[in-house]
Amino acid sequence: MARVRRHRNKWQVLYRDPATHRERSAGVFDRKVDATRQRRAVEYKTQTGEWIDPTLQSTPYIDWAQTWIDTKTHLRPKTLAGYESLFNARIFPRFGDARLRDIRSIDVEQWIATMHEEGLSPLTVRKAHGLLSQTLKAAVRSRMLPMNPADGASLPRPEPKEMLYLSPDDVQRLADALPE
Repeated sequence: MARVRRHRNKWQVLYRDPATHRERSAGVFDRKVDATRQRRAVEYKTQTGEWIDPTLQSTPYIDWAQTWIDTKTHLRPKTLAGYESLFNARIFPRFGDARLRDIRSIDVEQWIATMHEEGLSPLTVRKAHGLLSQTLKAAVRSRMLPMNPADGASLPRPEPKEMLYLSPDDVQRLADALPE
């Protein structure tokens, strides 16, 4: 359970961390009514399992991505090399130093728009976004983020492949070339 206490002419919300069972602060407020509202929110989240450890949310993205990639031992070396290339060329320059909690949906949208403006193919943009989204989805599953900020991003449409068709003459030549 959480509690509110008077602290240096302010109101502090304290709660018991569900993971470590240590008492932590959930903020300091000028008004008791605001502290009480925060206490209720913390209690609700801890009781419903929605609570996210604030220290885990402050993990730098680059550290989380490295932890994530280290678990991908089942992937082929070529796939891992492609992931490393996308991380180093596209994802880490934009999100590497950001804390997980600081990555917002609009940041992902701006990043996608920038890659598109730089002339990257829609397929490359989609692959980079997919890799970012996978790592953030794993952070959600690991209870480090409440939601994936890469979900629902607007992606460029893939370039349609040109369809090749055989002419009637080509079909006849193929039919004539078949052994009887």
